[in-house]
Amino acid sequence: MIQKLILLALLPSAASQAAVILTQGPPNDNATNIVDFRVADDFTLSQTTVLTSVSFWYQAQFQDDLSSLAYAFYTNAGGAPGSTLFTGTATPQLATDANAFLAAFSVPLLQFAPGTYWLELHGGTSLTDDTGFTIFWAATADNSTAIARLAEAPFPPGSPIPQSGFQQYAFQLEGRTISTPAPAPIAAHHIGCPSARYTKAIAMPGSAISG
Repeated sequence: MIQKLILLALLPSAASQAAVILTQGPPNDNATNIVDFRVADDFTLSQTTVLTSVSFWYQAQFQDDLSSLAYAFYTNAGGAPGSTLFTGTATPQLATDANAFLAAFSVPLLQFAPGTYWLELHGGTSLTDDTGFTIFWAATADNSTAIARLAEAPFPPGSPIPQSGFQQYAFQLEGRTISTPAPAPIAAHHIGCPSARYTKAIAMPGSAISG
């Protein structure tokens, strides 16, 4: 099955109101270092979805030790991260709840077809940056989804985490689901299978592209 991701300039009118799409949590007492290591966890979408933001729980010595965040979305390749769909960096908004520190950041209107994908979060200015204060992505209870993948930075996350209690990670996806096929956007960054071509986002007269 070909998996697609579109970076939209305009949201289709069929999209519903922004809401929580998926929550994996709450955090347990475990966490994994995402500065010295790279970690990715999977998620599954049952409908075409436009993601607008990501939230996740983390641990650190001080809340503001997390100042820069790199992230990536990948296809699913037999229960492991596959091809890179999108990468970005963000300055997350920080908060605290009863379980751990909480970080949230916006993503540039990423549209996903139904399917399974992988999310990588990394504390730093890039996915290979290991120079910042130590940040730990909070784990959550084991479940039936694929086991999270890990590697020492700068290598991409590829090894299943063997320890129970560290195999799933606490995060939340926010966005909009689309119940009907979306019309072709005026400007889009389209990513398909490995043989797909790339189309650069083009600003049309009177329009603006965010992200």
